[in-house]
Amino acid sequence: MTTLLREFHDPKKASHKYFSVSKSEFSWEHCPEHIKQATLGVMAVNDVAESALGGCTRNVQTGNQIHLSSAAAISDAKRNHLFDRSVPSKRKSGDGVKSKGIFLQFDKELQRALLEVGVRDAPATRVMNNEEVKRQRNAKRMKVEIARELGEKKVAEKTIERTFFR
Repeated sequence: MTTLLREFHDPKKASHKYFSVSKSEFSWEHCPEHIKQATLGVMAVNDVAESALGGCTRNVQTGNQIHLSSAAAISDAKRNHLFDRSVPSKRKSGDGVKSKGIFLQFDKELQRALLEVGVRDAPATRVMNNEEVKRQRNAKRMKVEIARELGEKKVAEKTIERTFFR
């Protein structure tokens, strides 16, 4: 415990000014009352933004050629619990009552409309995704070629150095 207190009391540490020991206006104890009132209910960290970026990055890393907008949409849907199933169903599973998915919670007319839009837009979406995959593959091929050329150049330089400096 003493080590932790020593860290809090050390003015060289970045977090020192946020502790009341520093008598800084950044600590809650020494903060002016009008600032305290203004900050009540305000999120003190950017967890929401970090969560969105982190989720999107994770989807890109694990998605293997997933489109960036799709990765962001998946992350957003998970954070907003759009895939949660909250309508109880009579179907039983090993761990209790299963529920219907979100699509099945929609009105039959809306379900039909969503399917029609999906079917109608699928060819254009597929073309766009295929073009983007083609661009990704070309970019990767160019990177590999550049890396190979740089590797050959380094090997040639090492060979020259070995010849002259032996």
